[in-house]
Amino acid sequence: MLLQTARAAPRVLRTAHRHKASSVAALLHRDDAQPLASSARRAASSVAALHDDDEAQKTIAKVVSRYARTQEQLVPWFLEQMPRSYFALVPESSQLAHLQAAAGLFDPARGFDVLDEVRAASADDGTVTYLTSGNAPGTLARQVRTLAGQGELTGLKVFTSRDETLCLNVFNFDTAAPDSCFEAEDALAPHLQYARAKGGEGFWSEAAVRAHADKCSLDYQLGTRPAHWARQRALFERVAGSDAVAARVDASNGSAWLTVVAPNTLPASFLHKVLRLVAAHSLDVKLAEMDTVEDCLILRVLVTGSANWTDVAAVSERLKWLGETALVPLFAKGAPTARDATLLEVRYALETLAQRTLGCSRDRVAKTLRSHGDLADAAAKLLLKRPVGRGDGGDVKELLASVDAVTDEAEKEVLAEVVRHATTCLQTNVGRADRQALALVLDPSTLSDGAEPPARVVFVAGRRFDAFHVSMRPVARGGVRLVTPKTPEALAHAASRHYDECRDLAQAQQLKNKDIPEGGAKAVVLVDATGHGDDAWAGRGRGAFREYLNRKAVSAFADALLDVSLESETLPYLGPDEQVVPQDITRIVANAARRGHPRPEALMSSKPGAGINHKEFGVTSEGVAVFVERALREVGIDARKDAFRVSLVGGPDGDVAGNLLKIMQRDWPSARVVGVADGSGYAEDPEGLDGNELRRLVEASAPIAAFDSKLLGNRGTLRTADDGDGAALRDTMHFRVDADVLVPCGGRPGTIHAGNAREFLKPGDDAAPGAPRAPICAPIIVEGANLFLTPEARQILHKEAGVLVVKDSSANKCGVVCSSYEILAAHLLSRSAFEAQKGVIVAEVLDRLRALASLEADLLFKEYSRFPGALPDFSRRISEAINLVADAVGATASDDQVAALFAELAPEHLPPTLAQLAVAAPEALPAGYARACAGSFVATRLVYGEGITHVEALGSDPARLAAAATTYVGAQRDVSQLQEKVLASSLDEAVKTDVLKLLRPSLS
Repeated sequence: MLLQTARAAPRVLRTAHRHKASSVAALLHRDDAQPLASSARRAASSVAALHDDDEAQKTIAKVVSRYARTQEQLVPWFLEQMPRSYFALVPESSQLAHLQAAAGLFDPARGFDVLDEVRAASADDGTVTYLTSGNAPGTLARQVRTLAGQGELTGLKVFTSRDETLCLNVFNFDTAAPDSCFEAEDALAPHLQYARAKGGEGFWSEAAVRAHADKCSLDYQLGTRPAHWARQRALFERVAGSDAVAARVDASNGSAWLTVVAPNTLPASFLHKVLRLVAAHSLDVKLAEMDTVEDCLILRVLVTGSANWTDVAAVSERLKWLGETALVPLFAKGAPTARDATLLEVRYALETLAQRTLGCSRDRVAKTLRSHGDLADAAAKLLLKRPVGRGDGGDVKELLASVDAVTDEAEKEVLAEVVRHATTCLQTNVGRADRQALALVLDPSTLSDGAEPPARVVFVAGRRFDAFHVSMRPVARGGVRLVTPKTPEALAHAASRHYDECRDLAQAQQLKNKDIPEGGAKAVVLVDATGHGDDAWAGRGRGAFREYLNRKAVSAFADALLDVSLESETLPYLGPDEQVVPQDITRIVANAARRGHPRPEALMSSKPGAGINHKEFGVTSEGVAVFVERALREVGIDARKDAFRVSLVGGPDGDVAGNLLKIMQRDWPSARVVGVADGSGYAEDPEGLDGNELRRLVEASAPIAAFDSKLLGNRGTLRTADDGDGAALRDTMHFRVDADVLVPCGGRPGTIHAGNAREFLKPGDDAAPGAPRAPICAPIIVEGANLFLTPEARQILHKEAGVLVVKDSSANKCGVVCSSYEILAAHLLSRSAFEAQKGVIVAEVLDRLRALASLEADLLFKEYSRFPGALPDFSRRISEAINLVADAVGATASDDQVAALFAELAPEHLPPTLAQLAVAAPEALPAGYARACAGSFVATRLVYGEGITHVEALGSDPARLAAAATTYVGAQRDVSQLQEKVLASSLDEAVKTDVLKLLRPSLS
């Protein structure tokens, strides 16, 4: 291994011999290289000073003699028995330190006959070295475990003496590349020679070899045989740029090289897993080395013993994705096979899934499956038979009968849930050896609780995370949300409502997506960052560890989702939500391209460069501002002219709140912000927070806690969340601050609920019995954040105080509309073409967003003024009416009708540039997507044109709805043509005006 370069490269071999010869001279003849004798003399002098008698002198003589004999025997043994590569690759100063440490293990009479261990650390080169007499299985794995918190492991060299009595393991924690006494061409020469012998073309060409060498350290090139280096390079090129792991085993004559290349992993953690796998197969580690090439860990281990090498390689490729829950029982089996690993992975996924859908504790499910391990294994094996295991086959009936025979009802419920998921699962990615997590496509009909069932549900179980992706329609889009609880208790609570929250968010997204062709979808990725476990984060802190886990989780989730989606008729469309960062978006899109996605840019919205970033352009806030302005007009306030007060939940560094603050300064010069609360704390001032300071925070992307307290008024308050009761006061600011409008732009779902909604109201002591009470916070709430109020809270505030609540599906819909336009652009334009026209497209998108928000705001308040009911009910009914018509048209229209409707209505509904491209090249759009566009175009025209009650009166029959909608489009076409004739006629201008008024649709 590391150690074989000298044999393969004559020049290096000669240098190594010279290096060894100089080491011999240094160790035997230099005065400063006599550590053993010097130590003995110093010890003797100390003893003599304390005991000046004959007995002490005898003891001194024995000590000196022992040290002398140790030096006389150990130094020649060390020089003879340590491999040549040790002297070529380890600096002389380190060799001396190792020799000194070895003296503590060496017995002149017995050598290294007693099992013992010495640890030596060097601050000079950032290494920690373990010297172990003997080489017991599992020793290296144990040593790796003890190094947790030492720092980031960057390299490993394992040297075993020729007589196998001393093992010397050198761990490198220095991020700087080690100095080398060799030139680059010296290091590269044997690899070029080997490549030329292989033909010198393609993979073996000099250019290809040099390109890879440029990524490698000189020590790595020097310490690796050319044949091994080429194999490692082939594995590296197989996985570079991805998260997959590649492994191979080359076995001969009772020993084997295990080579593993793992990108984007924690070196110490992964090394520990591989060594535990080796120990589980009762293999002895003779040599090992670890290096990094770019972001890839390259691990080589020489082992002796026998094993099923195919299983060793296959399990090595899965280790990166397995957590301790699966690894502990896997390694306990002894000689684990690839099927063992897969079975445990599936069993863990079923356990997690059952806990999520039952909403019970994890301990209850885990305990039940431990008590009935045979039934749990049987369910997992059934799932592995997809699709053979689906249905009512004999093995399914036998398993159901076994579950039914369980007497404990609580255990029976858990087992029945596990078996139900195993026997109704529609699809898995278990056949992909490079899967990053296990994905299960569930039968949506089995998850319905009386509400509308989703169109598709995917559950993903990964290492330290699991996720649901719920789609309400075959063509659907929605954000990916990361939830990272900080305590085990918070994690358990989030897990108990994981599926319900994801489904509720998808249903809310379905209402919000009414103006676009994609139905509603949502992904909630629940990340376990509550304990370091086997992922010890090198002492960098829990914040950094959470960030690391979040990035890994979102990447693995998206890749697993592709596993079960790339071959389906409709592909998912994703967007960023809580804790998803631009790095995630870029990585997901790049991975989709690598995986063969037909339009990878369409997979994820808000892309840097080739996308429309919501925060950069304030797309969501533009729509929120339209609804705020329209709601204020309803209570007699002209936002463009009049003074009014605004309270915000969400900070100046956030997307919606930050951009709304900029819009306020642009469009509402007399607005005063009287309160802002975010994760960092809160600031409130009844006279209004300083506008210039708020703008500074927005531009600096700083939270409200960074507000300059000197700029507060006499009654102003600024508190951070970690300042005593600051967090509690922050969380209740919206119940305390008096404003004209409250705009929640962040916060957890259900912040205002039935149990606390009345805190929003003034005490009713001065009101007549049964009379409505006035709101203390604001007469208007515009939900810039999703689900900030529960339906019950909205109803209480409307009924008891007449609060105007503009529901989230209306107020913040422009974000999803913008994302839809971005998806459409990705289907129609290459990345470079989009970037070239981005400025024009973004301006057109913003204009279209404001117009679309105004259409709904006008309809919403017109319907509210004409009919009894609360605003949220009208908002919901608008969404339901549009979705009902869109579904009907999509389900019943012929292909010719779809094409005609798309061509006619696209210019009205899309930004001009995208409309022109879409009409010119409709074949660029997936068939299902174009059909969904046509349905959406027709439905929004009908509902915004004629109102809710007109559509509701048509009933729910799809054929009748579609016929009425398409007839309406045709009638409007006729009216438009008649308007053109009137305008072109010779009628008196006043008559023309009167006729056109009669022809213009109106809700009045």
